[in-house]
Amino acid sequence: MNIGRVAEYIVLHNQGKTYEEIGEQFGVTKQEVSRAIKVLESKLNASSRKRYDIEKIVYRGFYIFFECVDSVTVNKFAKELFGGNSGAAYNKFDKLLKGQNVHLTISTCERMIKMTGMTFEELFELRDGYEYSQNMMRVVKTVYEPKNH
Repeated sequence: MNIGRVAEYIVLHNQGKTYEEIGEQFGVTKQEVSRAIKVLESKLNASSRKRYDIEKIVYRGFYIFFECVDSVTVNKFAKELFGGNSGAAYNKFDKLLKGQNVHLTISTCERMIKMTGMTFEELFELRDGYEYSQNMMRVVKTVYEPKNH
């Protein structure tokens, strides 16, 4: 196993790339990427993911939540929120936290509210220094504004 190559896989995965995207970049399968990361992490006796860089979170409520609640990691929150594959859930939630376009259902928003104990407005208030992009506004309007019939 080339440890330098696997370290690259881990860096790319922590940046939000899927195993499939990483595999395509290096000419290997997503299973090979996943296996190599797991083998290296077990050898290093490391956790599956380093601590999330909360400075990248654009929303004040999520920033405060992850700064104050040490028992809940971003990965754990994402997996509980979206279910299914933890890598896909993490990538989707990571995009949301960075203000990128992510489709959210009303039930997903309700789960976020329940999980954090905050209101929708508290969760999605922007931190100082950030402005709403068109994509972010579309997400907020789609979820929050009532539809006129």
